[in-house]
Amino acid sequence: MGLHSSKQIEREKIEHWTDLWFTDTKKYGYVEVSNLGNGYKKSYGANNIEEMVTDSTGVEERYISLNAFGFGSRREEDLKQLRNICIDIDQYKIKVSGIEDLDGLKEMSKKSEMHKKVMTVDEYEKSGKELDDLRPMTVEEGLDVVRGLIVAGEIPEPNLVLTSRGIQIFYSIQGGASTKIGWLYSYINDQFVSKTRDINSDPRAQDITGARRMPGSVNARNGSEVKWEIWCDEPYTLTELSRYCEPIKKLKTSKKKAKVYEFIDKDKKEKLKGIYEQNYIRVSDLENLIKIRKGDMTGMRNSLLYVYSFHYALYDQSFVNLERRMNSVFKRIYSKDSKKVSEREIEKTILSAYEGAVRYFSILKANGFKKFGRTRDGIIKPYTSKNLIKMFEVDEIEQQNMQDIVGEKEKLRRDMMRQRETRGSVSRAEYNKGRTLSKVEKIETLKKILADEPNLSNNKIGEKMGISGKYVGDLKKEI
Repeated sequence: MGLHSSKQIEREKIEHWTDLWFTDTKKYGYVEVSNLGNGYKKSYGANNIEEMVTDSTGVEERYISLNAFGFGSRREEDLKQLRNICIDIDQYKIKVSGIEDLDGLKEMSKKSEMHKKVMTVDEYEKSGKELDDLRPMTVEEGLDVVRGLIVAGEIPEPNLVLTSRGIQIFYSIQGGASTKIGWLYSYINDQFVSKTRDINSDPRAQDITGARRMPGSVNARNGSEVKWEIWCDEPYTLTELSRYCEPIKKLKTSKKKAKVYEFIDKDKKEKLKGIYEQNYIRVSDLENLIKIRKGDMTGMRNSLLYVYSFHYALYDQSFVNLERRMNSVFKRIYSKDSKKVSEREIEKTILSAYEGAVRYFSILKANGFKKFGRTRDGIIKPYTSKNLIKMFEVDEIEQQNMQDIVGEKEKLRRDMMRQRETRGSVSRAEYNKGRTLSKVEKIETLKKILADEPNLSNNKIGEKMGISGKYVGDLKKEI
């Protein structure tokens, strides 16, 4: 049932759950399996698939990274390839009627003239029903809701579905995707979480560096095996998945009267994408800050609520979505030196930020989505990294976990790391020496070294020539 492009794309078939992580086009980088910081982690490449499965089958609390990273890392700066999107659903936290099937619950809701959605505890309390009549929603009932969303065209059919205590639905990215469009990956994830909120999808489980339960492992909370099932056997491109994300795109009618999704304004597509990307990354960084500090925003809680709301509203202008997101954020942060904040104060803060974002976006749109300078009418503009670092006292260690909220020292550190990676293991002086030689000269130099020392390793040859061992290997192929 997945929605695929009309263009002919050579699809990789998904026959086993490991096909979501490793294929001929998903070999770059490593997948990490861990128990989430409790003493065990191991990296696996495309040549270690069987070992990876064997190591975790029947083992408690094993988690696999959604995407590929450098060996031994799951840090965002070491991200190599985007491979999967996953929605984590805790349907068991939803309380439903004692009736054992979802259809019966819906029928009861209709008779009581209540809503058609599954009822939470609060909603049942307001309806006057007894809490003793409630029970946790079952896995199968949760899956029924997922199937209904697929049929309704709200979400595409998942490639992989995991079940144990809860439900996890996966979307495999065709061929893997570049880390440069991580903003779109995160945006799609956010939208799918929003669409599945009625069965308690976890808004916190959206980190691009995240890990999910390993198929075949054991959930220690209830001792159940993490079972897996392939639903759709063809992966999706990010473009196909983004067709379900209405805030970025809108419905148009083609000449054939078929409904298709297109960007709001093709002429301004790149600029608009840049705006969404910049603000989504800002929100992702703020989420990372909350996670690093374990919710402790002492002395800056209200500022965080405002700034988070402002940047969120610049890529998703639905106030309903904003309210829902900020309610989740508020529950996850606290301030030791502040008095209790009333719901009214939170609403005023969110509304003020939303209005400011809408005003800024309207001016930006009128200006052809080009950034503008100071204005006389008090338009609030997006905060700079420098201002955010000062406002939230983001230290150097915290900045290493950010994509965009970074200072000059961290930018310099990352630039040095990139240069070091380009040079390989050689020093800057040796690297610069190597750069001064033409490719032909390097090949001639390599021939002489091999004639004198034919058993010398690539790395040792590289040290002599001032180039990396990998480049030596490339030059050997041309001899």
